[in-house]
Amino acid sequence: VSLCWPGWSTVMHSRLTAASLSRARVILLPQPPE
Repeated sequence: VSLCWPGWSTVMHSRLTAASLSRARVILLPQPPE
């Protein structure tokens, strides 16, 4: 993974954070009825 262009780490961090929060939400909270 190259960090040549600015903002790359920010984008990856936000994506990883969003994925982690989404995964944690699925695990910790019950699924709402569709």
